[in-house]
Amino acid sequence: MAAKLDLIVVFKIMPEDAEVDVKALGQTALDTVKKIQPDAKVQNIEFKPVAFGLKSVEVTILMSDAAGGPDAIEEAFNGLPGVGSASVAEMGRI
Repeated sequence: MAAKLDLIVVFKIMPEDAEVDVKALGQTALDTVKKIQPDAKVQNIEFKPVAFGLKSVEVTILMSDAAGGPDAIEEAFNGLPGVGSASVAEMGRI
């Protein structure tokens, strides 16, 4: 039985610098979610301008709080090559 998806979480991933390919970073983030929480559903990936050519990657995920919530995914995102920082931007129950 699939886990109950009861959290919606928006992660904000900041690349190390403007030279990082944010499209590739978005794909790597998607692959990471599938590995860490296979039952989670990625709802959206957005690339938002920050400043001076730098863009953030915002990943919206439906996930199960019982499966550990966002902590494991946030930790994994912070360990990806090219990531300067990753954090939970928004979170709510559904």
